[in-house]
Amino acid sequence: GTQLTPMARAALYFKVSKLDYFLPAILALEDTSEVDRAAKTKLLRHILDKELGSRATLTMCFFDLFFLLLLMVTFQMSVYHVVDGKGPDVLYTTTFFLSMIGVLYAILRKFGQMSSMIKISRQAFVENNFRWVDTIDWLAILLVFGGIVWMAVAISSNYELVPVTDYMRSYLAAAVCGVWLKLISWLSVINWQVINLVNLLYEVSS
Repeated sequence: GTQLTPMARAALYFKVSKLDYFLPAILALEDTSEVDRAAKTKLLRHILDKELGSRATLTMCFFDLFFLLLLMVTFQMSVYHVVDGKGPDVLYTTTFFLSMIGVLYAILRKFGQMSSMIKISRQAFVENNFRWVDTIDWLAILLVFGGIVWMAVAISSNYELVPVTDYMRSYLAAAVCGVWLKLISWLSVINWQVINLVNLLYEVSS
């Protein structure tokens, strides 16, 4: 067919990107091989670049960072409180609930990402949920959740049922390190010009 000029191609890409149901229609394809083939086209790459830099994506990225920092600060405060052998008070109760909110948000975000990827294609699901950053994320989430429950049991029994031992201190230290590694893994997939929320650019550029 006739080759489009760069200006005509840009105009065509712009018009297609304005279609309301273009991306949902692609995601609705039952044949995953067709979705994979569409994901490698320059047109879809252009639209994904536009969508990944949208206000909604930036807002979601902001919430991810906010809840991650919230979890990091409140969990460490709870750890210091328990390791020092202090009893339950308003500060600990506050940090307990805030850290629980942070870890539950992280769990929901991971399942949301998995659900989004499986709707695109099996290949996208595998390539975006079995990376080293995903392993770190799940390890950190499980360590922190276990640490929150462990500390709650210990402090509720005034450290009689569950005393603070060296093993507990080591576990909590590993959980704190896991949160820091989760922050590093989150930063590793950030493009400061376009927020790569689900790492779809790898799919469309391969």
